[in-house]
Amino acid sequence: MRRYVDFDGTLAEDTGWKGFRHLGKPIPEMIKKVKEWLEEGDEVVVHTARLTWTSESPFNPADEQLDRDGIIALLEEWCLTNIGQKLPIINEKHGYGLVYDDWGRHVIRNTGITANELLLSIIKDHKSLAKLDNERYAFSVLSDLENLVNQLENK
Repeated sequence: MRRYVDFDGTLAEDTGWKGFRHLGKPIPEMIKKVKEWLEEGDEVVVHTARLTWTSESPFNPADEQLDRDGIIALLEEWCLTNIGQKLPIINEKHGYGLVYDDWGRHVIRNTGITANELLLSIIKDHKSLAKLDNERYAFSVLSDLENLVNQLENK
């Protein structure tokens, strides 16, 4: 299976733009997953907008004496250090595969409904029941869960 993993905010901490040479610290949970996928024989590809810029972009790698190959080399070295091997680095997803990205929204096939929308609908229904049954703890837990899903949706 092919898996596309976004770099900033998914594989590495996103600390705000500090230049092409600044690469965030590894996110342990995602590093663990990537290593497991690789051990299982899956193909893992890093996709990143760092390789996408135009003359109108506010940031230009040439300002840091970098080009596309230089950015790829930095990311490959980061992968070697933190994952134990270099991974392919691209700026777009090609073909089929699972996508892991902190900006994406998962749409449930053939419905037009996002996973977050479905979760919020289920939470709302259960919160109504918890309120009717005076289940304060359940209502509180569901409210916390609702807040987390809303954070994902409002990014």
